Amino acid sequence: MASLIYTGTASQTTAFAATDIYTLAIPTTSVTNVSQQGANVVIQTGATALTITGVTLAQLATANFALQGGGSVIFGDGTSDTLADQFGNPINGSATAGDILLGLGGGDAIAAGNGANLVYGGTGITDPNDGSDAITSGTGNDTIYGNGGDDVIGGTVAGAIAGTTALAGNSGSDLIFGGIGNDQIAQQTLVGQSSSVYGGGGFTDTVDGADIINIQNAGTLFVTGNAGTDTINVTQTAGSSSIFGGLGNDTITVAATGAGNVLIAGGSSDADNITYNAGTVANTNATIFGGTGGTTDTVDGADTIAITSAGNTTVYANAGADTITAGLTGTSNTIIYGGIGNDSITATIAGTSATERANLTIFGGTADSDVISLAGGTNAFYNAVVYGGLGVNDAADLADTIIGGGGNEIIYGNGGNDRILTGAGNDQLFGGAGQDVFVVNGAGTKILADVATTATAADTVLIQGAYTFGSATVSGSTAVINGDFAGGDANDSIINVNGGVGQVVTIGVDANNNFALGDDEARIILSTSTTVTTLTGNAGNDSIFGGASAESINGGAGDDLLSGGAGNDVINGGAGNNVFIGGAGVDTLNSAAGTTDTFQFRVNGDSGTTSVTIPAAGIDQIIGYTLTTDVIDLDSSSNGSATSDAVSIGTVNTIFTNGLATGALATSIGNAATLSAAVDLVEAQLTADAVAVFNYQGSAYVVHNDGVQNNDIIDNVIQLTGVTATSLAEQTTTDTFIVT
Repeated sequence: MASLIYTGTASQTTAFAATDIYTLAIPTTSVTNVSQQGANVVIQTGATALTITGVTLAQLATANFALQGGGSVIFGDGTSDTLADQFGNPINGSATAGDILLGLGGGDAIAAGNGANLVYGGTGITDPNDGSDAITSGTGNDTIYGNGGDDVIGGTVAGAIAGTTALAGNSGSDLIFGGIGNDQIAQQTLVGQSSSVYGGGGFTDTVDGADIINIQNAGTLFVTGNAGTDTINVTQTAGSSSIFGGLGNDTITVAATGAGNVLIAGGSSDADNITYNAGTVANTNATIFGGTGGTTDTVDGADTIAITSAGNTTVYANAGADTITAGLTGTSNTIIYGGIGNDSITATIAGTSATERANLTIFGGTADSDVISLAGGTNAFYNAVVYGGLGVNDAADLADTIIGGGGNEIIYGNGGNDRILTGAGNDQLFGGAGQDVFVVNGAGTKILADVATTATAADTVLIQGAYTFGSATVSGSTAVINGDFAGGDANDSIINVNGGVGQVVTIGVDANNNFALGDDEARIILSTSTTVTTLTGNAGNDSIFGGASAESINGGAGDDLLSGGAGNDVINGGAGNNVFIGGAGVDTLNSAAGTTDTFQFRVNGDSGTTSVTIPAAGIDQIIGYTLTTDVIDLDSSSNGSATSDAVSIGTVNTIFTNGLATGALATSIGNAATLSAAVDLVEAQLTADAVAVFNYQGSAYVVHNDGVQNNDIIDNVIQLTGVTATSLAEQTTTDTFIVT
């Protein structure tokens, strides 16, 4: 009996003898392959090898091999016998020593002990012809190669993980390679341990099968499914995990039940299904890639990514039409990048306390059309910033749909014809380039801003829902605001429209709402309003057009065009030289001091009764006054002095003096039972295109027969409250009232 000690420092050759003892004085992981080469067996140890002549692999199953540290080198007989070797026994390693176990060919049952073992299901690192092995190991730090076949390493892994039941499987700081085939791998990595698990034969394995990998981790974990449609389940109670799906449409599920760090990369050019569930665990950090792990993967497929988190999570969906859902709680911080492709991104934020102030940022991705929704959550305290594209100024983005939730949101549509819908909360909406649609809905302050890229760009803003809004601001490009506000609370909405010069904003509502027009030129048209609506301009030259309701219109500073439209309107000019158009209905037009205003009461056949208040200063005009019951209310401070008023009616300029209706006629007029009866008395004295003035119950009245109808019927009656016919005689040419 001879004894051979092989150190691996140099290659050796020896003849086989059944009674000889072969001692390998090398680390267990040094053996990289065992092969039958003719009549010899070669044990490869990296760059060196031990060659045993005159022997077969089957004979080595009964040979005397030992490791210098006390472990054994154990060979199977190369068959597919369920008991593995020629003696009908499984291949069992030492209880505590580190062994080298080789199943060789066939489907073997290999049970390594608790030492640091090296296990090959076949003959070495790259044995694609091996059978389907069942390999288990103990608590040591093992290196395991399943090789070819559909191997089960660490026990079966059927069923989904729930994080509550301990897995059957290996433990320790193990290095596991499933190899070629559809393998099942179960592994436990405890605190302080580090494990790496490959579904195939290495990180770049492109021919691996569909593996199932089930792992409980509290230490440091690296896992990759390699090629194939893999299923990877990880329950992480602590520590860190790096998980790569590899090639193929993989399903990756991570349940984080404790604090820790997670990195997930689905793999490129495929459609992966990734689920990360950290529940309400706050101290978690996760980074998830739909592709290979880079931020700019342009060839990734359409992934499905679902996260639940109360911690810190960043998602890069990469390329493809991805579907991303995020359930967020607590004080979570989440960033989502949709990447290239038409993505669907849905974030639901739960919580009812002001301390649950989650933060969310979403980038839809450029040059695509994404659907992004924050609706459906219960949290009203979160802060979110949403970009349809890649940032504030992404004009290359396409048409996105963005739906706000109940928190405080800043939304950028970016390029394209976007549709942006608000929920409750204080929101700021920036449509960006393109013809955008804003749907304003929910309680809170809404600020809408936009940037037009062409003169013909037109945005649409829809005011909807039975909600109390607060104040909102619309600024920027041309916009059209339409919608049904039925059911809204009275006087519950303020829209500030801050437009650029020459831009148009159209508003259509149905409720008691307030709208404020911003600086520069803009235009508001209420085409469907049926109840009182307030529209207010600011410092610019505004054009405000009322609709069918009884509007209250405030021009503010600037030279404004203010039109009431139909309905009984109150129009206040403010500073600046304004044009008032009363329109149909009983309107009140109020000028501000120090302005030169123009009043037009009849447009396109409108009819109505108008009351106008005009202070002393300014040169005011009243144009198109044709109704018989209109009222002009002159501020009494302008009368009875050198700044008295002159009224021009048609082409006849008349200086009013007392005596146009004097004597018995004046007495009869003053004693008339009604104003209508007084007018009838004056009418009997007038001819076509005639003007008269008379006193009645403390006010002066100007009556006019315009002559258009070629009859003697009075066409206009103007009441001058606080003015008497006598005071009209004290006029100068500084004030002119024109009725045409």
